[in-house]
Amino acid sequence: MRMQQFFKVGIFCLVISLFALQTAVADHVYKWVDDKGEVHYQAEKPRDAPCEEIAIPKPPEVDKARQQERWQKQQKLLQEFDAAQREKKAKHEREQAIREVNKQYCEDAKRHLRFFSQARGGRLARPDEQGNMHWVSDKERQALIEHWQKQVKEFCE
Repeated sequence: MRMQQFFKVGIFCLVISLFALQTAVADHVYKWVDDKGEVHYQAEKPRDAPCEEIAIPKPPEVDKARQQERWQKQQKLLQEFDAAQREKKAKHEREQAIREVNKQYCEDAKRHLRFFSQARGGRLARPDEQGNMHWVSDKERQALIEHWQKQVKEFCE
């Protein structure tokens, strides 16, 4: 049963498609009115009814140069769009990389801030430029704490 319905629908679609192709190729159609007053259009002239022939205008000729120019414009727009998308993606990746670096800087700044905040002068030594250990005074420690607070503020907020 279902196969018969499918077959009927397929045949119907085929007939409609062939009719559409036939009318698309025709340069005129015929308009006529049946006994019930319904208007009909068809590609072939009806044999037993008066009809009106309607001319179908031909489509305009395709200007090959204009078509080529339009195609080139479309290609250029497509390339510009693709380039903009690639740039947007690259920008997003750069921003993501910066966020990752800033996240690492933030963690380092917090770690340093904790270290210098918990240490007391006289118990904290740092190497100087020559590699010699230098005891950090309370004043130096306070300056380092302020420095790392600024770093936390810059990279963590």
